[in-house]
Amino acid sequence: MEASTVKQLRVIAKERGMKRYSALRKAELIAAINAHSAADNHNWLDDPVPDISAPVLTPTKYVAPSQEEVKTGVLSTIKSYADWLISYVPEQIKKPINKAVEALKAKVAGLFRRKYEYKHKYVLYESESAIKGFTKRYTVDGRPGIDVESFLSAVRQLVIDLLEKNRRIKVSLVLTCTMERVDMKTGEITTINVPFVSRTEINLEATGVSELYNNAIDKMKESMASFQKRGSNWRFVAVQRLDINTVEYKPLKGSSYIPLPKCLADKKTIINLKNDDNQCFKWCVARALNHVEEHSERVTKELQKQAEELNWNGITFPVTLNEIDKFERNNTDLSVNVFGYEGFVKHFVKHFVYPLRISKHERKDVVDLLLISNDSTNHYCLIKNLSKLLSSQVSNNKESRLYCRRCLNSFRSKEALDKHKRYCNQHAVVRPEMPEPGTKLIFKNHNRSLRVPFVVYADFESFIEPIHTCQPDPNTSYTKLYQKHTPSSFCYYIKCFDDDVYKHEPVSGVAQGDDVAEKCC
Repeated sequence: MEASTVKQLRVIAKERGMKRYSALRKAELIAAINAHSAADNHNWLDDPVPDISAPVLTPTKYVAPSQEEVKTGVLSTIKSYADWLISYVPEQIKKPINKAVEALKAKVAGLFRRKYEYKHKYVLYESESAIKGFTKRYTVDGRPGIDVESFLSAVRQLVIDLLEKNRRIKVSLVLTCTMERVDMKTGEITTINVPFVSRTEINLEATGVSELYNNAIDKMKESMASFQKRGSNWRFVAVQRLDINTVEYKPLKGSSYIPLPKCLADKKTIINLKNDDNQCFKWCVARALNHVEEHSERVTKELQKQAEELNWNGITFPVTLNEIDKFERNNTDLSVNVFGYEGFVKHFVKHFVYPLRISKHERKDVVDLLLISNDSTNHYCLIKNLSKLLSSQVSNNKESRLYCRRCLNSFRSKEALDKHKRYCNQHAVVRPEMPEPGTKLIFKNHNRSLRVPFVVYADFESFIEPIHTCQPDPNTSYTKLYQKHTPSSFCYYIKCFDDDVYKHEPVSGVAQGDDVAEKCC
């Protein structure tokens, strides 16, 4: 190797994978190559085994947990994760690009803003208040010469700051604008102030107020566009004001004992637990699963022990309607429905029960609760027999019927109820309300009607003849036929938008049976 040149030695070093050899002299390069060769030829297996002082591991017998323990542990972990997932409120994602774009838009808009906008800033003030501050109205006055888009953009930060400071409220925005139209024939100008209302939103701690304001703006603009498209030649003049209506949001929740109204107590179908705490929901559910014949309204030590058999993880008292979802996830064999109550005389009914919260699940055990209230608190009661409670407000028939809990329609057979529920379960819970006796439906919004060239008014008169039939089977579904309407005469009138185009007197006729329809057509 001493006969090799430095260039040849560097080639040898490169082939053997050596590093940092380019700066070495010939003698140093030969020594490095020899050392590298000695290291490659070393056999690590020939080295003695090092003495490592470590304890000797001895295997122990593994005892597998029972299947019930595994099942309980898995369910507990899943429920805990579900509760965390529901209660977790992620931080709002920051979008610096969007902020930069919004800042650029504001800067560009500011370049074209009128001079007096810099001198006169908009002011938000509290214009009205009621019920000791329970409801409030805040107002921002508009100015002439400003379009809707510029006004809502200018007051945006004022409204957002207000909503940031006031949480746990229901809020709606009302934009009042001056609109005018010109009569094409007379030239007369009609001017009115029209309110354009947003949807009512709930502003909680986790609510994004910027998105809430954007949704309100979209709804008000949509209402204005719909108003202007009705064909009445309305045009925008100026913004009068923007009102922000707020009311404190207090969700319904059960609390301490309240006596039942007399009309409900006389039904003998409601158990009103006499609790002195705010856990009436717990005692009602426990009593529903553990019936007793005597003194079922008492919260006994035995009832308290039975209530602890249920899973109350993450439930706070008094229980709100929203927390019942969490309770149902903790107890997968239970379905809880809650009904509301109003006491008044309507169609000879002294009480009116309606659904507040109906479970999405139909499970083994179904618990029906009634939420009653007074001026200071609310209280859950247990409904023993829903059919008996609803019978008088649905019909005067005393027979027992089956009820759909979502819409309170009644059925004679379970088959009819199941068929109805296949469609009813696809829709939200409804509260049925009938008009007062003697009331009439009157069409008032004539500005929303569409003009058509012809309108036909037609009417039939008939004789009412009794139908004699046998008594139907009460065990099956049936329709009771007792009258037949036999046509006897008709009359129709065709009205044209212009009498010069078409005008005709009303046409009438008299006949018997099916001849009336044939003669009319």
